[in-house]
Amino acid sequence: MTDDAKDEPGLDGAGRDDERSAFDAKREVALAEAANQAERRDEDEERDEDEDEEEDKEEEEEEQDDADADADPSPAPEYELFSARAIGWCTLFFSSLVGGLMAAANHRRLGDEQKARGTAALAVGAVVAFMLIGYFVDSPAVNGGISGGTGALAWGLYKEQKPLVAAHLGRGGHVARPWIPVLAGFGLLALFGLGLYLELNSTSNTAFQAGVVAAQAEDWPAAEARFREVIAEDPERDDARYNLGVSLMNQGKNREARRELSRIHDDSEVAPDASRLRLQLSP
Repeated sequence: MTDDAKDEPGLDGAGRDDERSAFDAKREVALAEAANQAERRDEDEERDEDEDEEEDKEEEEEEQDDADADADPSPAPEYELFSARAIGWCTLFFSSLVGGLMAAANHRRLGDEQKARGTAALAVGAVVAFMLIGYFVDSPAVNGGISGGTGALAWGLYKEQKPLVAAHLGRGGHVARPWIPVLAGFGLLALFGLGLYLELNSTSNTAFQAGVVAAQAEDWPAAEARFREVIAEDPERDDARYNLGVSLMNQGKNREARRELSRIHDDSEVAPDASRLRLQLSP
């Protein structure tokens, strides 16, 4: 046997060693890849579990919030408010005092004491102002202005109270029945009517009407007596003084008539007629 023939088995053995080494390397790579894949699977599963736990936790918190909301709802207000419409109508038909005090009561029940005092002061001030203007300036234009002012105040109170009452109803509150303000309004109207009746049927007005009746009947002495009675009670009654001058003139008492007519105020409604009559009586 030659040397070459002896070397062939050695070559075959080296090749098998190389093959085993390559196989082992591949196996290690495969095992490493498998280990990496297993690790990634574990990480994914861990991440999924964490996400599931987070979602479960959020759901539990939401359910708890819903349960808390159902178990402890915000309580509805125990107080009642007058409706904006009732306040507006009571202001318009009765007086700004009634409507203003109703609005002030709403503010007080809502806890705004400063606003309540301001609204009450506005209502009282408006009533006083309207009464003083109507007393000292008696004319249709002024009366119309007072009515317009009352209407504007009624509209303003309505607009102010409407959102407050709407929010109150949204919280589950209720509207108060305006029976007390309505009764108070009718009471004010009754007092006003009584005052007007007493004024119209006062001694001076009764005497004045009697004087007018006597003058129409040309009973001049009786008319003179009645108008003197009116002036004795109210010396500022220029209308009675003018009629007294007419009564004296028709009795031929021109000097007394001129004296009474000269006492009439220049800004009186009867002043122009009194001036013309004095000219007629001038000597």
